[in-house]
Amino acid sequence: MKLLEQAEALVALYVAKREAGDAAKAASAEYQSAMEAMAIRLAEEGLQNVKLATGETIKLTRSAYFRMADGFTTEQVVEAFKRNELGDLVKETYAAQTLKAYVSELHDQTDEVVDDLTTLLPEELQPMFISGVESPTVGVTGVKKKKMEAR
Repeated sequence: MKLLEQAEALVALYVAKREAGDAAKAASAEYQSAMEAMAIRLAEEGLQNVKLATGETIKLTRSAYFRMADGFTTEQVVEAFKRNELGDLVKETYAAQTLKAYVSELHDQTDEVVDDLTTLLPEELQPMFISGVESPTVGVTGVKKKKMEAR
């Protein structure tokens, strides 16, 4: 396959992926709306589930969501969890995407060929990460909506 043919095939796949994504988003929004309507209907009728003749079951479930109230800091909430013996609900972590951006920035600043990007980290952190290999990717730009519709 010639380079331009391969590039055109890549653009066609990109367009197909984007169109499929748009269709999936529309279906997801429609599903969300139908799901909310069904939850209201089941609650109104006092039912926990409905079993269809085809074997599927629709169940009414309840989920709890919590958001920190205004006026409190994360540190205050964490300390309150710990004081109330709920420290196991607290999780300390690092931001993987921020670390990736930090290392990529360091890599861009060096003129050397770097086979293992972990070597760009502070010495103490280097053994804590297994791989620092950056894999090359390509992207498609300049595809207009009209071009997508024409395909």
